[in-house]
Amino acid sequence: MAILTAIHHLLGLQLSALAFSAALPPPQPPSFPSNPAWTPKPSFNLTLPRPSKCVRASPSSETSAKSHANTLPSDLPAEDYYYRVPTTTVTVRFYHYGDNLRDAIAVQEVLAAAFKDAASHSPDLGIGTAKLQYSEKYVNTVDLVLLPEPTMNWQMWRFAVLGLGAFMQLWDNVWLSFDVEVDEVRGRVGTGYVFKNYMRVRGS
Repeated sequence: MAILTAIHHLLGLQLSALAFSAALPPPQPPSFPSNPAWTPKPSFNLTLPRPSKCVRASPSSETSAKSHANTLPSDLPAEDYYYRVPTTTVTVRFYHYGDNLRDAIAVQEVLAAAFKDAASHSPDLGIGTAKLQYSEKYVNTVDLVLLPEPTMNWQMWRFAVLGLGAFMQLWDNVWLSFDVEVDEVRGRVGTGYVFKNYMRVRGS
């Protein structure tokens, strides 16, 4: 009986993860700027969409990234990596990579939970400024945290979650920080991070 229950639970997780994966935009390889002096701007021109681009951050940021060299997959993009979510005005900036989360199912589940939450609200409704935190466990417990700005609405968050899923699919499931930027909005509309919640693991 216990085996049947476990199999049923696993099938439920797989179906949920597959549903979220189906909503992801197709993976797109990064492009590198030809001008070394090029720096990212807080917004992007709609007439010149950049589906993805990978640029080097300041030397201090590179030094910080190199400190994780022993635990980071070798094919992660350099900081900062900007991913433009296809057919949207949303761009997600990824940085401060950390250890491998070592639980692809929990990552898919926590992203699916965030996507479902965002989709359950009116797209143009403001999120507010309260912290959003999603947590899912399979082998490990993975948390996704968003700290929205007053300018962020639920549609922006839904698109940003697709960007997070595309990054994990294209690169790897790692600890990271991210900023959400939107065309014609100065500065970021939200910031957040994905991490393995050791407190939940010990307390479970």
